[in-house]
Amino acid sequence: MKVKISLMVSFLFILACNKNDVEGMQIEGGIKDSRHGAGVSGASVLVQEQVVEGGALNGALQFAVQTTSDGSGDYTANFERKNALIYNIDFTKTGYFNVAREVNPDNLSPGVGYTVNTVMTPEAFIEVNIFNANPETSEDFMRFRYMNANFDCECCGNSWTEFTGTIVDSTLSCRLHGDYTLYYTFEVNRGEDVVELDSVFCPAFQTTVLNIGY
Repeated sequence: MKVKISLMVSFLFILACNKNDVEGMQIEGGIKDSRHGAGVSGASVLVQEQVVEGGALNGALQFAVQTTSDGSGDYTANFERKNALIYNIDFTKTGYFNVAREVNPDNLSPGVGYTVNTVMTPEAFIEVNIFNANPETSEDFMRFRYMNANFDCECCGNSWTEFTGTIVDSTLSCRLHGDYTLYYTFEVNRGEDVVELDSVFCPAFQTTVLNIGY
């Protein structure tokens, strides 16, 4: 009798495991560094879902699962199957730009892994110190702008920043892609126009300081 009970418990356990395997969803993939294609280890992978509950759409994203990429940049996220309309995946790691991906639930099948690969770009920072080193009159005028600052950062842009007067000492900060050559130009009007065009290389994970005195 004890043997039969033990066998029955084992059988029920196996059935439960198989049921979970069938009903479970899986998203997997690899995370690569945009510079050289090496795997990004230790990146957070957060899967959120928008589900239908009680016949009504829940507009808020709900937590599904969170995992971390391994030493090769690979990850596997297993989570419970629900009546979801969309899955959002957020890839984050300190020192990198965040990446967000959407997955259509129709692409997922219970018990079958669905691959979502992505590329993450390292960040860098630049501080441009602009100062009037040779003030003459209150009409001294200078304007500065980047030429290829197209990044996911409100602090960066390619529009002009203007300075007027004898007392100018300002710092412009920008978060940009690492290992990136940033082109910039500035114009000085002090009796005659002076136009400069130059560039600066910004290494990944570092802050580059650029001083412009005019």
